[in-house]
Amino acid sequence: MQEHSPIIQFILAVLGHWSTLVTGGAIMASIAFWEWLKQKKIHPKLLGFVFFAFLFMAFFQAWLDQYEAWQTSETAKEVYKTQSEYEQKRIDKLTDDSSMSKRGRWGVEPCGNCRR
Repeated sequence: MQEHSPIIQFILAVLGHWSTLVTGGAIMASIAFWEWLKQKKIHPKLLGFVFFAFLFMAFFQAWLDQYEAWQTSETAKEVYKTQSEYEQKRIDKLTDDSSMSKRGRWGVEPCGNCRR
């Protein structure tokens, strides 16, 4: 699957949320029920208002999805950073300990003739 630019991804997300709102849900079911019950058509201005209200909600939902994804990635980045800093400290400590054991307690190479 081809990766789209961020604006195309956002537009596709808005359309996905909008189509879900327009084709189903309690509001559309209520409008259809009211038309059936009263045997009258809903005024076009009201339908236009509902259309734009759904569009606004779709924009918000698409923004919220991307915001939550960003928050998740930032949290993961912080966790990874903290974990890598911890691992680096462990590695540094291990390398310091191993170099100390080769050199002796005071960090000085023992002489070849000396016995402990």
